[in-house]
Amino acid sequence: MTRDYVLDPGFAEERKRLAGMESLWDPGSQALLEDLGIASGWRCLEVGAGGGSMVRWMADRGAHVTAIDIDTRFIDSLASDSIEVRRVDLREDELPQDEFDLVHARLVLEHLTDRRQILDRLVATLRPGGWIVIEDYGRRVVSDMEAAGLTDIRGEGRARLIDSTSPGFDFFRLSFESLRGAVVAAGLLSAEEAEAAAGGFDGHCRLLTPMMMAGIGRRS
Repeated sequence: MTRDYVLDPGFAEERKRLAGMESLWDPGSQALLEDLGIASGWRCLEVGAGGGSMVRWMADRGAHVTAIDIDTRFIDSLASDSIEVRRVDLREDELPQDEFDLVHARLVLEHLTDRRQILDRLVATLRPGGWIVIEDYGRRVVSDMEAAGLTDIRGEGRARLIDSTSPGFDFFRLSFESLRGAVVAAGLLSAEEAEAAAGGFDGHCRLLTPMMMAGIGRRS
């Protein structure tokens, strides 16, 4: 996965960046999973668990959660009777088969060039009748689910207008900082242009977030 993932895994403020994402997008993600009826006894797979906020939320509802990420430093401490933490590279490592009632992945597949094949692998982890929820900024989420043979597919999009005082603003500011070196090295921006772009996150600027596309589908 690291060959696709352009954000710097050693970024000093990575936990703060993830906290910004959680504060921005967790309410919508939780509403989607509540609508599916997540409850005590469900077996759930959280893909790209990040800082672990969704893992804790699922476990608080009585679910048994398997939390996977290529970098588990922020979730290792969550391991318990109801939470299993695994370090997993989605492209290379084995995944359980026919095990989960729910699979949730947010802002993970969009980073991967072989996202369609990985979606098929995630679908295979579901028990028959289980649900998968994929949230990405890309617009192919629903069509990918159709190609994967899922049923009861539906989708929704949500965006938010935020400013520098809003919870979640740090996610975009720090994501740019994490990408900044790679963007300059690739010649997409000069160092001066990158500095000017970073300055745009200061003060009281307003930002319309990218559209978060959520796709929901069921394994037949």
